[in-house]
Amino acid sequence: MQCDRLIIGQNNYRNITTVDMMVMKEHFSYYEDQDVQVLGMPYSGGQTQMLIILPQQRFGLADVEQKLTGKKLLSYVQQSHDAEVEVELPRFKLEKRLELVEALQKLGMGLAFSDFATFTGISEEPLKISDVIQKAFIEVSLIQKLNLANKKARIKVGAV
Repeated sequence: MQCDRLIIGQNNYRNITTVDMMVMKEHFSYYEDQDVQVLGMPYSGGQTQMLIILPQQRFGLADVEQKLTGKKLLSYVQQSHDAEVEVELPRFKLEKRLELVEALQKLGMGLAFSDFATFTGISEEPLKISDVIQKAFIEVSLIQKLNLANKKARIKVGAV
């Protein structure tokens, strides 16, 4: 894997942006049809993978997103096979913060957020839940092992 190559892309077709790219050629889970290319990159431990879905058409992302269902995603995974693939990815970190009170109330947990909540198993004091927030992130970056020539992509996932 190398990380010294630069790629120039367009952001909204107005501004030109230079981005550091990671390049690696390895065996990954791979599927391809007339609409998409799907790459499965395993997280450390190998129990989970990040799926990267690339439209075959240059401006086909919206169409792929619209047609994507759970069944279709499962079929991509089931039909994928091991293949040597050259991958170019920018380093990136995505974070998502979700406020879950409304969703939990809709699932029937409204009482836990009210003055009538009972948490006597935790405390005799009157308690109620005021807020529930989930923060999740994914980070893809380059990791170099000391004294080794090979480099690996590090994919880190977390939730708070």
